[in-house]
Amino acid sequence: MVSHVFDSEESCGFAVVRGETVLRVTPGRRQEIVAKVYEDDKQVDGLTIQSFTPGTEKPHKVYFSFGGHEIDRLYKFLQAVERLRFQGPDKQRVHDSVINHLLLNDSERREYVRENEDLFLEIARHNITKADIVALRYRKAQLAVFEYLLNDAAYFEARKIEWSKQRDEDVWQHF
Repeated sequence: MVSHVFDSEESCGFAVVRGETVLRVTPGRRQEIVAKVYEDDKQVDGLTIQSFTPGTEKPHKVYFSFGGHEIDRLYKFLQAVERLRFQGPDKQRVHDSVINHLLLNDSERREYVRENEDLFLEIARHNITKADIVALRYRKAQLAVFEYLLNDAAYFEARKIEWSKQRDEDVWQHF
């Protein structure tokens, strides 16, 4: 087992605001990252991130653990977060393909362009702008929400609560 303990001036904590869980900056606390290592091949088997209660220095009951391939995915996600540009206050989901694209080096990017030359030529021919792509992505996301609202009763009920709506019609009007 390998661990790293550090104190932070500020930390983040969860708070519920108007029925939504959000992150808030809180006074700092002690943090610990623990990596569990296999004895035989010295490979990292698990990673746990945990914080401690200020004053008592006892671990919180809440912690995050990652195992096997999840560690690599977490690492890639953390690398990609530095490079992401967020658009507006809405929640955003980042897919593995986006993360992998963000982590490409210059020669890998050139290869990607060569492999997708037809796509780039089509974009150039039709004068497709970044705003067009953002609008299309938004419409596609809204279509996915529409499909969930139509076909997933649990999703519909969750949105009804999230949007503070009493009647089904109010959910549709809000959407």
